Amino acid sequence: MMEVLNSRHTRANISLTAYRRNLRYFAEKCEPSLIAPVIKADGYGHGAIPLAKVAESLNCPYLCVAFLEEALELRSAGIDLPILVLNYFAPESTPLFIQERLTATIFSFQQLEALAPFIDAGKLSVHVKVDTGMSRLGVKPDEVERLIRQIREKRGIQIEGLYTHFATADEPDPAFARKQYDRFVGLRTHFHQSIRYFHVSNSAAAQYLPLNLFDFIRLGISSYGLDARNEKRPAPLLPVLSWETVLSHVKIVQEGESVSYGRTFIADRTMTIGTVPVGYADGYNRLLSNRGAALVKGRRCPIVGRVCMDQFMIDLSHVPSPYAGDRVMLIGFDGSEEISCEEIARHLSTINYEVTCQISKRVPRIYTAE
Repeated sequence: MMEVLNSRHTRANISLTAYRRNLRYFAEKCEPSLIAPVIKADGYGHGAIPLAKVAESLNCPYLCVAFLEEALELRSAGIDLPILVLNYFAPESTPLFIQERLTATIFSFQQLEALAPFIDAGKLSVHVKVDTGMSRLGVKPDEVERLIRQIREKRGIQIEGLYTHFATADEPDPAFARKQYDRFVGLRTHFHQSIRYFHVSNSAAAQYLPLNLFDFIRLGISSYGLDARNEKRPAPLLPVLSWETVLSHVKIVQEGESVSYGRTFIADRTMTIGTVPVGYADGYNRLLSNRGAALVKGRRCPIVGRVCMDQFMIDLSHVPSPYAGDRVMLIGFDGSEEISCEEIARHLSTINYEVTCQISKRVPRIYTAE
């Protein structure tokens, strides 16, 4: 087998130590509620399987993923924890849930009728999703009792949980989240003797809402050491991911010369320009053109010109003696300076979730557990 190369010295460093510490921080903060890590989208770009192994070592009650394929990948890797699939799946896929001991989400009467014929052998474990105000998946609160009754009339389905999802837990005004919470509390009171798990809280709720968090928290973005409000990272959390590469070329550009496609940057003086062997094919967003920055030798270096598919350029004029091969930090610390996911997200008018999810498979993930 050909050895895996990293010829351009580009890597996303994933600290399993930081991930473990973040999980433990929330376990202590939110006790007696337990932590159910959300590792959908390949662990928000961090790599689901290594993170799942950390969660398994901490005896988390559940893992949460978006789709069946993500759950099957974890099972193939030997992950034995209960796994809740939060999203839609084709009814004919139902036997795989039973075969692999996975938990499905039931969110409508139509879905229930469609999957029922596929449960002949074995027992399907489900959590029922309630739409308390997100208007995405789930039945309305006044329909829950009827749906649960119909589920219990079907052979081979075991209701293990009831849950909902906040639409505004990351907003400063908690009024709508409180309204959703109150709608859910009534259902919990009604069903608490017949259903094992009730869960409502995501990362933002765990960080910011002084509510009863019930049985477990579906902890996603905060477990990666990122802020659920896309603001300043809370001090106790440690970023799990950093992204580094090297300078591939250093050159002098004279006043009046242009940099990159479209000549969107024209040098207003003699400048030292560095080329970075990373581009939008790696998930380094093209919208960072002429607005983002990278770190070299602890100095912030603005991006000049358009980000290309495989490369972009930065201004090194204030960096002492830059050379090809010098380290470039795209996300993370270099000395006292930091490029955070939140900073990049602000440049892109998006959220930190998207920043890590977009780092492509072309960037090797390197796992450390110091």
